[in-house]
Amino acid sequence: MQDFLFQVVKVHSDHNVYILKADLDQALNQAKSPQTFIKSLVPQVFTEAALKGSTAQGYPSRNMGRKKLKQRHVLPRLDPEGRKAILSKCYLSL
Repeated sequence: MQDFLFQVVKVHSDHNVYILKADLDQALNQAKSPQTFIKSLVPQVFTEAALKGSTAQGYPSRNMGRKKLKQRHVLPRLDPEGRKAILSKCYLSL
């Protein structure tokens, strides 16, 4: 059996979302709260392009006021499978 330089693990057993074991271990070790744990996992699960072209819930930012909010293009949601995997892992780990 070969030893691989990088070990990949499922973020949560119920979801088909994988990241590097070292990244997951680092996120767990550095987490001081559920929010910091989630923030450290998000860039590991989602690509930079997905993060720039999507929002967590599929809604535009609300800090611009209602008038501009109605004029803004609504970005798609991040992949639900990735979101669920991160939240499930957070609830089990912290």
